[in-house]
Amino acid sequence: MANIAAYHYSNFIAQHLNDIKHLQISVKGIDLVKYFNDDQLDTIIINEENQSDIEGEFLESKLFQKGFALVSSQSALPSALSLKQITSSKLLIAPRYCPVSQQLLNIFDSSDDLKQFGHTNTLLEVIANSDYQTILPPANYKNAYN
Repeated sequence: MANIAAYHYSNFIAQHLNDIKHLQISVKGIDLVKYFNDDQLDTIIINEENQSDIEGEFLESKLFQKGFALVSSQSALPSALSLKQITSSKLLIAPRYCPVSQQLLNIFDSSDDLKQFGHTNTLLEVIANSDYQTILPPANYKNAYN
């Protein structure tokens, strides 16, 4: 997701901009994998979900592991929560290309109850003004409300 990449990689890009000959940013990791497979890019930063599409040998270095958080306007949430306790009819998710959404669609068996929003900021505003919830990496909602 573009807003996750901006949060996690802006410092890296700024520090290494003089060393980078060409920088391509895409919200779809599979596009970057295609360019990598076609030898048009020599380094890519993608989510693990797209790794299986890389052809041939490659060197992998894990930059960070994402944690996820339930975002809700409800003031009384338990300190620990299982996905089984979340009602899919009250869950809003980012578009299908988002790795988090892909995982949630798999967990909830591509439930027709899941509603998708195209922009995280809009999704967060709807949640702030309703009883809907979402699951996001902590960087997304912290930047929106801190």
